[in-house]
Amino acid sequence: MQQTRFNLAPLPSDEEVETEEGPPGECGVREAGMQAQRLLDCGERGIHLLFDTPLIAEAFEQDAKSLRRIVDEHLAEIQSAVQHVLELPSPDIAREFISCLPRTLQHVLVLLYFELLDDRLRKRETRH
Repeated sequence: MQQTRFNLAPLPSDEEVETEEGPPGECGVREAGMQAQRLLDCGERGIHLLFDTPLIAEAFEQDAKSLRRIVDEHLAEIQSAVQHVLELPSPDIAREFISCLPRTLQHVLVLLYFELLDDRLRKRETRH
């Protein structure tokens, strides 16, 4: 299980969820929702299914201290949003849900996603 600096609930591994594979090259889905690991697999290939490019750029322009304060003040809401996103049946529906959240929470979700992605990529690096 993977833990983040935001101290949100760890993501389930692929082994912990039942899957129903989608068409080749697509991200599979859990019977009850999306797989976090499959979203990160797509992210490693530069395909960020939950966020559009302008939102990603906007999130990275935000002040880190301000976003930390938002995380501290809205941790339960952020955890709930992450859980809800993972329970949704498709990335398109998740993207629509995310777009309805307050902009600052959208920024936090973007940065959390990229933090998880970065951590995953760093763990795969071979160190000599």
